[in-house]
Amino acid sequence: MENQNEDKNIQDVNEWIEHQYDPGHYLGGNVPPAYKNPANKKALGLLLLIIGLGVGIIYTIIFIIALSEMDEKIGLIVFSIFAYSIFIIQIIGGIRTLSKAYSEEHFKKIKKRIILSSVLIIIMIGIGRMSIEQFKLIKTVEITNTNSFDIEEVQFKKYVYLKDKQIKLECNEDNYGILWEYKVVPNENTKYIITYQYYSFNQKKGTVLKIEIKN
Repeated sequence: MENQNEDKNIQDVNEWIEHQYDPGHYLGGNVPPAYKNPANKKALGLLLLIIGLGVGIIYTIIFIIALSEMDEKIGLIVFSIFAYSIFIIQIIGGIRTLSKAYSEEHFKKIKKRIILSSVLIIIMIGIGRMSIEQFKLIKTVEITNTNSFDIEEVQFKKYVYLKDKQIKLECNEDNYGILWEYKVVPNENTKYIITYQYYSFNQKKGTVLKIEIKN
């Protein structure tokens, strides 16, 4: 039996040598020998779990923040579906690899701990996010002349600086264009109502939500 396993491992390695540069060979049911029969199943299983869970949790935090601030959400959602599918595959691969390294009873305990830890981390992220939301403030300011604000573009990001409030606000392309046009062609009969949000623990930075024009 042991000789048969050794022969099968050698065949897997030979297959990988022959097809390592073939596009698509390992995209179906074929599994590379490094994952199929790793030298250290525990280390590889833990590595896949840490990458899948760790990167997945970090991405979830970024996703929640970006989703609440971005105007165009479809592209982010589509990319996130692809990203989460990779995280899930890594987690499943890690669990399956660990199942080969431990007894069935021991593996069940590990699986329960992984699920419990993941649930607790997700709950903590949700609580943290809700806690941060308590510090969010929304205000409006009326712009009646071009001397009350400045606009600038830094590394493809656009900002408006309100001099009276001493706050720097990030804005999207449309809102930046409105203020830029007002700077270039001032109109004394036009008022601009800027609605913006910021956090009470960081009152020097914020985000423009919308700009209303009143004649």
